[in-house]
Amino acid sequence: MVTRWMWECGYPLINKLSYYMEVVKKGWFESCSLTDYSKYINQMLTDKHLYKKMQVVNVPLPKVFPVDAAPCFGLTNKKYDFPEIFLTVLNSAVVGGGTNFILKENVILHHGLYDFDRDKTSEELHGRVIIKLRSKNAYWLINDKSPIRFEKAATFLDACAGNYSHWLTEVLPRILLFCEDERFVDVPIIINEGLHPNILESLYIVTGEKRDIIALPEGRCLEIDHLYVVSPTGYVPFGVRSRKSLDNPHGVFSQYALTNLAMKMQDHVGRNDKLSFKKILIRRNTGVRSLTNYSDIENLLVDRGFVIIEPEKLDFREQVRVFSQADIVVGATGAALVNLMFCKPHTRIIILMAQHNHMPYWYWQNIACAVKCHATYVLGNIIKSKSLGIHGDFTVDPKDIIAAVDAV
Repeated sequence: MVTRWMWECGYPLINKLSYYMEVVKKGWFESCSLTDYSKYINQMLTDKHLYKKMQVVNVPLPKVFPVDAAPCFGLTNKKYDFPEIFLTVLNSAVVGGGTNFILKENVILHHGLYDFDRDKTSEELHGRVIIKLRSKNAYWLINDKSPIRFEKAATFLDACAGNYSHWLTEVLPRILLFCEDERFVDVPIIINEGLHPNILESLYIVTGEKRDIIALPEGRCLEIDHLYVVSPTGYVPFGVRSRKSLDNPHGVFSQYALTNLAMKMQDHVGRNDKLSFKKILIRRNTGVRSLTNYSDIENLLVDRGFVIIEPEKLDFREQVRVFSQADIVVGATGAALVNLMFCKPHTRIIILMAQHNHMPYWYWQNIACAVKCHATYVLGNIIKSKSLGIHGDFTVDPKDIIAAVDAV
């Protein structure tokens, strides 16, 4: 409980106190209107270039084991409208390291999938903005005394870009759409500084060798005369403001954008017979949400012809090759599972996950459906670190895994 309180309450409180200390020393930060940039460009009659019209996304109920856990997903299939994907150009704008918010005069611009009453942002946790929910105003706290100016650049900064799953679904598909647009081949792109080598490897496949890339560290800003912005291709919140909320976000994703990225990567890396395994089990060596009886499950599935893979020990190309050649994938929820988006259509994905009132059950199903894969869930119970909520360690019944593997 203490750990969770410190993360959810203590850390943001420290950042707010730091903010008010800065106010005393340097004067009041200007309050800015918090505005959806799609509405802003409509009001300002700014041009936009359409990449994809709004899509209706149908997500069927997945198979669930044990059967009595199926109500966790509700009783009906899901359906949502993914908004159009477009590019626009903002004149005289400021971007800051570690955030996709954009400062333009006295307005902080954001994409339209945010629901600030529901969504907790990484920017607030790390002291980059303060958001006032009642007024829908915000304070920009990235205080760079000497921002660098560029004539033009495209921003792909994101608070969650360092997370492999967020990167592959929310950032890299947007970069691909931009880099495929021949009108903007001479426009540099801006990314977070300090990204993992595997993330950078995926980036260079998309950008090629000639694109100029600006890596912006946290705490620094850039002033851009002509800022190119690509709207979201996917979104899941960093967190939620209240654990009492019944509206737990499970993520929304563009089928067009994710499929486009998957095809790009599959075509680029090609096949490798040394990494051609039809049945794979993902082994996780780090992080929370540990599967405590994993060794029992591993022994059981190896006897059934599964090959153990450790994505953490593979480079990006190797991960794409392994997943793109598999017929069935079994793995516990975690960032490495996002590689399912590189699987062939109709690949069977078996996801091991704990039952919890705030678990985003549909997250993996939403991604799987975007790339035409079939997800099955095996749900277990949290048995350790319950104070961590959905991130607690858990166990699943091996009999349920075998039932899922054997299901047609």
